[in-house]
Amino acid sequence: MHRSGSANSLDGGSEDGDAFYGQFDSSRDELTMDESSHQESSLEPSLTNSERQDPSVVTSTLMRGGMSLRAPSPRLAIIVGTRENRVISIEFSIKPDSLVLERRKFFVGPEERTYFEPLPSSRLTKVQQKSKAPSKTTRRSSLTHSLTHSSSSLDSSSKKGVVPFEPSGGVTTLVAYNLWREGRPRTHVWISFGDGTAIRLHHAGFFPSVWQKHLESENSDLQLAQKVLGEPLVKWKAMLPPMPDSTVTYIPLPKYHPSPLAPFPAWKRPEFDHPTAEDEKLDEYQDEVYEAAVYCSGAMADVFPTLAFYTSEDQFESRIHNDNLLEDVQEEEEYGIVGSVIGGIFGSVFGSSITKKNSSPDLAEDVAKAAADDKESWDPSVPFPDMNLDPVKLYAGYEIHDPPRQIIYCTIDPEGDLAAIADTLGRVSLVDLATKQIIRMWKGFRDSVCHWIQYPRSTSETPWLKNKVLYLVIHSRQRKVIEVYRTRHGPRVKTIQVGRDAQLISSRELTKEGYVSNCYIVHSNVPHSPLNKIQKIEFSESEQTGNLTSRSRSLLPPDSPHHKSAQDAAMKLNHLKQLLDETNVECESGDVFRALENIDSIEDLATILDFVAKAPTLEGRMGVEGSTFQKLAVSYCEQKLDEAISAGGKEAESNPHIQRLAFKIAYYTQISAAYDALHRYEVQRDESEEALELAAPSIWSVEAAGWTAAYEKITKRLVDDDCVESPKEPLHFHSFAAACVPPKDWMEAVYDLKRGGYKVYLSDSSKTRKEILVRIFKPLLGDVFSFKVVNQLFDALGIGKDYDYLLKCFGEWFTSLSVKDSTTKSIFAKDSPANRWLKELAVPQIQKAAETDTPPMQSLYDYCSSSEELVRVFWLATLCREVVYQASTEMEDETYGKVSKDTSVGSWDSLLRKLRVCLFVSLRLYGQQLGACPISIKAVEKGDNFSVFEWLARDELSMTQNNDEIISLENACRISNHSFDPSKEEGDDRFKVLQKSCFSSALSEDERAEYLVDFDDDDRLGAMLLFMKPHNIPDMLVAHRTLLLAHRWGKNPADLTILHSALVALKSIDPVEHKRIASSLRLDIWQSRVRPVYRALLMGFDDVQEVSQEIVAPLFHDPEWVKALNEIAAYVLDLLAEIKWHESERIDLWDTDYDEDSSTWPPVGDCVVLKRLVKRNRAIFESALDAHRMLLKALKLSKNISSHSQCIPSFYDLFTPSMMFNNAVSHPEEEEKQHSFLQEAIVTYARNYEGPNLESLSLGEVESLADLWEFDMVNVRTLFLLSMYEFGKDNIVDEVLTKSASLVSVQHFCDDGVEIICRRLDYLMGEESPFDVSNVIGSLDADMCDWVREKAEESDPLVDGGILDVPIGSTHLFGLRLLSLAASAEIAKDERVKIHSLIVLSGTIVKSLEDETASSGT
Repeated sequence: MHRSGSANSLDGGSEDGDAFYGQFDSSRDELTMDESSHQESSLEPSLTNSERQDPSVVTSTLMRGGMSLRAPSPRLAIIVGTRENRVISIEFSIKPDSLVLERRKFFVGPEERTYFEPLPSSRLTKVQQKSKAPSKTTRRSSLTHSLTHSSSSLDSSSKKGVVPFEPSGGVTTLVAYNLWREGRPRTHVWISFGDGTAIRLHHAGFFPSVWQKHLESENSDLQLAQKVLGEPLVKWKAMLPPMPDSTVTYIPLPKYHPSPLAPFPAWKRPEFDHPTAEDEKLDEYQDEVYEAAVYCSGAMADVFPTLAFYTSEDQFESRIHNDNLLEDVQEEEEYGIVGSVIGGIFGSVFGSSITKKNSSPDLAEDVAKAAADDKESWDPSVPFPDMNLDPVKLYAGYEIHDPPRQIIYCTIDPEGDLAAIADTLGRVSLVDLATKQIIRMWKGFRDSVCHWIQYPRSTSETPWLKNKVLYLVIHSRQRKVIEVYRTRHGPRVKTIQVGRDAQLISSRELTKEGYVSNCYIVHSNVPHSPLNKIQKIEFSESEQTGNLTSRSRSLLPPDSPHHKSAQDAAMKLNHLKQLLDETNVECESGDVFRALENIDSIEDLATILDFVAKAPTLEGRMGVEGSTFQKLAVSYCEQKLDEAISAGGKEAESNPHIQRLAFKIAYYTQISAAYDALHRYEVQRDESEEALELAAPSIWSVEAAGWTAAYEKITKRLVDDDCVESPKEPLHFHSFAAACVPPKDWMEAVYDLKRGGYKVYLSDSSKTRKEILVRIFKPLLGDVFSFKVVNQLFDALGIGKDYDYLLKCFGEWFTSLSVKDSTTKSIFAKDSPANRWLKELAVPQIQKAAETDTPPMQSLYDYCSSSEELVRVFWLATLCREVVYQASTEMEDETYGKVSKDTSVGSWDSLLRKLRVCLFVSLRLYGQQLGACPISIKAVEKGDNFSVFEWLARDELSMTQNNDEIISLENACRISNHSFDPSKEEGDDRFKVLQKSCFSSALSEDERAEYLVDFDDDDRLGAMLLFMKPHNIPDMLVAHRTLLLAHRWGKNPADLTILHSALVALKSIDPVEHKRIASSLRLDIWQSRVRPVYRALLMGFDDVQEVSQEIVAPLFHDPEWVKALNEIAAYVLDLLAEIKWHESERIDLWDTDYDEDSSTWPPVGDCVVLKRLVKRNRAIFESALDAHRMLLKALKLSKNISSHSQCIPSFYDLFTPSMMFNNAVSHPEEEEKQHSFLQEAIVTYARNYEGPNLESLSLGEVESLADLWEFDMVNVRTLFLLSMYEFGKDNIVDEVLTKSASLVSVQHFCDDGVEIICRRLDYLMGEESPFDVSNVIGSLDADMCDWVREKAEESDPLVDGGILDVPIGSTHLFGLRLLSLAASAEIAKDERVKIHSLIVLSGTIVKSLEDETASSGT
């Protein structure tokens, strides 16, 4: 048996909380110690001698029903799993005669232990500590990971490594199943943990006496310890995806079912020539396949499959690489199959199946052999060394997706063929584990658990059938019922009504057919309760067959009496139903009654009363008047009921069919009486009702009229548009009967004759209920003599004294009236029937409220608080306030002040002021999304639906987006004398100002902008801040404006000014004073707004669901829009980079520095929107941030995406939702590619630069990208200057070269500068030169000219397309600057000489050309 409970740590520690525990009996006596060893005082139940001798007492104990005492010295182990990942076992001896438990102790040498811990975490044996493989948990990128998988080499240590047993997530499942070993069933226990780790162990391993016996043996070494149970331990782990904020449950499958995804391997197992008995025993455990059912709850439930099956079978390889299957298997055998070690399961359910392969030494033998070599003794602190080995890995196989359904309970049948799952939609499903398909489903079982019952049966005549019949037990806690069904498609065989505290317990019992599962009902877990009894669920052989279905009846012999009687009863019942259906068969009510008289079955009579009551044909086609036929049918059923009771005697009173018919008779008698009271009024009422005298309206009713007018003017619709039209024709009985609901627990319902009988309430459907309430309360709109009809009707239904329900019904009815009816016939009328009826109910309610300090008419108060129809509810609250005022005024005098008028009315005054605020906000911001749901008092007070700061921010943005203007508005409202609080008494006489202010929602933007000029003028409409002054907290308001503007840009992405305004508001939030808010806002704008757009821009819309392709894709073709977005994105990244977090800081901690204020409504408190935002805040990895910044800057320099992918770390993961929270991974050739890209960018920048002359060496985005890539800025600037000279732009950089000589590499600049001069001079002296310098060549140094030509030919230009046709004067000046730089930087003398020679050469040419120009001019 296993169930959930709570337990404390047994060693006195602080570890406590939810636990799983189970009880198991030992079935291997040869492993246990002698009965007399180490016994403790007995834990005998507190029973008297007479109780012990009473057989009924012994039979009702859990021990007697829960296990079969078949061993001469039985043992019992209680196993407990805790949230701290501990598994603890306590062993008891059982006295078969008295069923007394004696606790056994566990001795390790002289040390005495009260409990046994078979699976200690983080403990290794000595040999394991020596052979522990180094951890290989280095983080890798997805690209590196895929490359590693494709490698053919595999380190053997990764297969044989020692992995310390360190589960996490707490123990989540503890379950036992039988596995067949050596031709007999053996009980194994599965234990699973929250992280997917699981252990399977023979149940004897949990008995300390087993290990005590082994410890005292002469050969207590490790190898013997491994074989003491005859079976190894199994450890496995389900390889789940990351599941943050979620709870994953694993249910082990005791039997392996091959997945449809993985057919059996194509190869055949090699056969042994002469297999030994030891070989056959080894084969039984080798290469098992494990399987588990997995489901999830929590944050990832919508993403994770509804039900997934994880398995260790080969899912893909056998179909993809079929040719190498045998080779792969042999390779596995070379390294050793880890599957020979049994892996633990807790939280998932796994099964096993045996497929044979070549025999080879397994991992357990290797460890055992190593231990034997080192002569390591068995360590009691590590009973199972195998738990520290690599687990068998389970991967996802078959999945069932059915959102939004979430599984809350799952159980596997004892044979491992079926699974029963209960879900959040109130369904119980039966799953065939062989096909992984749902084969049956039951609905209407919310909050349910499932168990199994097996009944043994003889199969001597039907050997093809199983020897056990399986039944599914469903316990619905909500319906307080237990139902038993025969699987797979059998009928329901038993129904049991139970109490609210009842629980089910499963148990195994030994029969001649082997172990079978049974189920017991624990009727109460309350100590010393008379209901604290245990009952076994049993049913007779006929009940096992179940109710006869149409199919099973057809299998009976035609002359069977049961067949004839059942068929005859069914025909009579169907005949009556056909008469009541909408058919073309001509019949009258007499025909129906005669068909009713032919029905003899008590069960069918109870059913037919429902059909008759709700059949529209009786009143429609047959012309029956009201409830006359129903009363006739009830009378006939009473006669048949009396006959049945007379014939059956006292035993008949306990017959469930008779009890049900008696209930139906009483129920429909009440329904008929209630209907008759209403029907008489509707038939006899006078439509020409006299108008009631009107009274002077109160101040609250005047305000209600003002809100009605404001609502209709702003919304352009009438308040009465949704009113239910008053019916003219009398109500039919079948409609009234269908609108009434019988007590759900009719067997436990109280029949109070003084109060009318059972309590019969109206339908839970608001639509159906409202249609009936319009008729029930119709008399309250008539004269003063007819309103008592309402009381007569409710008294007949048995709820005349249920004032809370009546008041709630009144509220629903009143809010469905037209404004005209609610005012002229109730609120403004003197002594109206509605006021008088309500006042009668208010008097006892006021008295009750005075004693309990609650609002008078609490149910109506709650209805007004929760209703979203604010205008109508304001009228209702006005009526209630007036009624309470009148009643409490009279009672104050009668009770001599015990009932206070001011106190009674005060709560309703407060409610009306809250409604005033809700109306003001909803009309002022009409057409805007105010929060997570429609506004009401209850929704606002819940605290997590709305933010007042968001309301105010919306109002501010409706006037302007300019942040400076809004700040001025906030300051002005803070000091204005025109502000007041509408939630306080000061607003009672100024409500017209509020109502006038609401008209702003119907104005244009230009008209609303005038608030900034005359925002506090009484003749103007005023700003919302004037009426919510306590919430005027600038830091909270600007944060909401940021979010609203960002959201507004998401709807209109073409207008980047909106996003720019959001960033202006964001920048105004102090990142030091409000660090967490600023960080979460910046991250939200990046994640929800900027990131998806850029992902779509770079990678397409395939994996981007946040933006609309139709809207955003055309914008990508606008270069100016893309450029502006790039600037904004870079700015957001800069804002993210500004905030640094210390390791000890809580990033998601909500802390505010403003004072809370509960004197106003809504109170000033935590902002739910910003609090949630901060809660989602996460630390950003700096490498990921830099990678995004690199890409943005690279995009400004080049549009070549292919080159970016080679230069940017984790390029293909950038702009994904999770990238900012992971390290960016670089690849080996990245630095080389970055160097090439940057050099090309510098050259391109130099080629495109046309002026003005540079005053400083600032390269903009090139310099920023170089800084991110950590390139030497000296070299970058040097390359840029050289490129400028290569392109002949000497005049642009000559001046900055002189100023910034310290910012460049002089040596590099001089070396390449000399080559540039040489190439220019060689071009000038060559044949292609546009200048004729032939007359000058003779005067030049021939050796120097040869050196220049040689240097020019050997050098490689820095750029392609460099310009050599440069004025010789510029070249000469360039040489002079080189010489100046060389002198200042102490360049080698011979190099300076060369530069000087070039200057002389160029100077000679310049002089010659100048002389030639001068002579030609003369």
